[in-house]
Amino acid sequence: MIHLSTLPQDITEEEIIPHLEEHGNIVNTKLFEVNRKKLDLLTLR
Repeated sequence: MIHLSTLPQDITEEEIIPHLEEHGNIVNTKLFEVNRKKLDLLTLR
């Protein structure tokens, strides 16, 4: 699992995925916001 934090407010999952696909098959991703900070959790296989 990879945890990304302090992402730009306008970023989408579609923009994040190509940068991390080389590290494994992405089986799940969840983009969310906490305390006005954008975060993403990616599960790789």
